[in-house]
Amino acid sequence: FNPSQQKINEVIPESSFENTEYGLALIGRFRGWDASMHWADYYDDNSHYKIQNISIIPGIGLVQNYEMHHSRLNMIGLTMSIPLGNYLWKIEVAKFDGVEFALIPEKTFSRLDLLFGLEYSGLKDTSVLLESMLKHIYNFDSLIESLPDSELEDNYATSFSFTQNYLSQRMKISLSGLMIGRGQEGGLNRASLEYNIFEAFYLKGGVMIYQPGESQLFKSLNGNDRFFFETRYSF
Repeated sequence: FNPSQQKINEVIPESSFENTEYGLALIGRFRGWDASMHWADYYDDNSHYKIQNISIIPGIGLVQNYEMHHSRLNMIGLTMSIPLGNYLWKIEVAKFDGVEFALIPEKTFSRLDLLFGLEYSGLKDTSVLLESMLKHIYNFDSLIESLPDSELEDNYATSFSFTQNYLSQRMKISLSGLMIGRGQEGGLNRASLEYNIFEAFYLKGGVMIYQPGESQLFKSLNGNDRFFFETRYSF
């Protein structure tokens, strides 16, 4: 969704030899746990605002015109998962270099992403997952707290999901929630029901509800609650 009232052009990197993306993963599975190391040099799928020009509109004043650009990032990360009985503990950590913002175009930033997760599968045909994430921006500048960047030095997110199967795995109910910040920024709730008519054909439907908070993004999303429906036949 575009929270702005103006149409914003997205500049997508051309498919060329110079823009080739690279990635490497080393995965190890050991007795009782597993781990992996990751490295990538790539374009961020999530675009960021970039000020294209500033116009003077009579009666309004200075108006900034934006484009959406994709930063070239360098990422190195580590993941680890440890099963203990009915519990699965997970940790992911990654450092990103090359992060860009609209209000400080002459500088790139580094960001650390840290995630902890716990999955419980002790109930029959049921899975419960709780994850918490922290994103920290190094050498933070308070200037990027303003629009259009609207970034904080530390961003928090917590998600919860519940999945349960019925009727010999033919029907699945999924409930999930996402909370941004320490509960005050906004969030998203989602519920869905999936039913397999037969092995190659299923129906799915549900609802998504946005929770507004202090975040300007989630305030703009508040009117986008929706029902959804999906059907798929595989052959």
